[in-house]
Amino acid sequence: MKARSTTDRRSRPDLVVTAIVVTTALFFGRQVFIPIATAFLLSFLASPLVERLERRGLGRLPAVLCSIGLGSAATVGLSFLLARQVYDIAY
Repeated sequence: MKARSTTDRRSRPDLVVTAIVVTTALFFGRQVFIPIATAFLLSFLASPLVERLERRGLGRLPAVLCSIGLGSAATVGLSFLLARQVYDIAY
């Protein structure tokens, strides 16, 4: 007879309870987890620009501030462009 693995020993109700607990924790923690996930995503997007600026001789903090400033300026510019187009469509 074949030996049971450790995953076979776990019963189905345990898995269901675990899934419910995790889902509930994610649901109630979404106000915390969404900003954290967004921050991680933005850090991955800004990382290549920060590395390039550091190679050009800027320190870590100025490189981060420049990349965040550039990203913010791009976001504001695109927002104004989108608002202008929505305004043109509406009137």
